[in-house]
Parts: sequence; C-alpha cells; structure tokens
Amino acid sequence: TILATMPGIPMFSHGQLEGFSERYGMDFLAPRLDEQEDEELLQLHEKWIFPLLQYRACFSDASFFRLFEVQDEAGSALPQVYAYLNQTEDHHFLTVVNNSPLPLHARFHQTVPMVMKKGKAVIQTVHTLLPIPAQQNIFLRCREIRTDKQWQFSTVDLDREGFSFSLQPYQHLVCELSWSVGQEGNVSSFH
Repeated sequence: TILATMPGIPMFSHGQLEGFSERYGMDFLAPRLDEQEDEELLQLHEKWIFPLLQYRACFSDASFFRLFEVQDEAGSALPQVYAYLNQTEDHHFLTVVNNSPLPLHARFHQTVPMVMKKGKAVIQTVHTLLPIPAQQNIFLRCREIRTDKQWQFSTVDLDREGFSFSLQPYQHLVCELSWSVGQEGNVSSFH
C-alpha cells in the first residue's frame, strides 16, 4: 500500500507479485529455478494493490504530499503508523497504514515540519490542508477506495482533534475525501 500511494514511481521487481525468490532479468534471460506462482499472494495483490495502481496519477506528484505526525490517545508518538495526504486537482486522498502486529488507535491533526520553497519550516493542520466549505451541517466523508467502507468527521472534530482511526494489525486504508452536506447517514457529497 505504501509503495503504491507514495509520490514517485513504484518499482516492482520481476517475480515479486508471484512470490518468486529468484530474481533474474539483468544477469540472465531465463529463470534457473522452476518456481510456482503463489496464488494467495497474487489474489492479495489483486484485492489490495492493483486497485491503487489504477489511481497512480493521484499519488505520484509530491507537490501536495503531506505526512502527518501520528499520536495515540495519550498524545504519544506512534511511529509504526503512517498517515499522509495527497491530492490531484480537486481530489484528496488520505492513506493510513498500521505497520505493527498490534491494534492501535491513531490520531493526527498536524503535519510533520516541512521546509517550503522559502526555506522556512511549516507545520500545517487538517483545517489548512482541507479548507472547510462555508455551508452549514458539513461533514468530511472518507471512503476507502478498495472496500467502499466509509467514515464521517464533523468539521468541529476535524478542527479540534483532526482524524482518528482504530486500526487492526497491519491494516491499511486509502480513502478519497469529499465534503458532504446533511445529517450523518443522510448526506449529499461534493468535492
């Protein structure tokens, strides 16, 4: 998930998707081992990675990439959880990855310091990265693009606390963000 959603070009080596241990292509033209494809690994790639590769244009540019400082409920750093935002045109995508064998509750409201063009380190908040439309009864909808699971965050919660997710071990989320108008469960969306 991280490889497919970070800026730049994801590099897959020959045989990686199939689960092969032998790497060839540079030193010799044909495989020397008779390995069988790992069907379960291929199915996992088809479920979790291939859909992300269809969105590569949304993740490849670093201009709008922002890495969040992730904390637990007590405010301590959670270095095993990665959370970052990227956008293309008017579409925002949030990626959250629990790179841990433990279930974790992750909160994030501001980015890590980032040096901007003028050489000044800047920390941005969710509010500055996702300007809230000037309408009443607004929610931010997060839709996981592979499972269609959805979360909603009120503007008050986003402004005060940012994002909050309970993550299972090694869980990975890639959400498209959109503003919604209305009551929870009865909303209409716009970008």
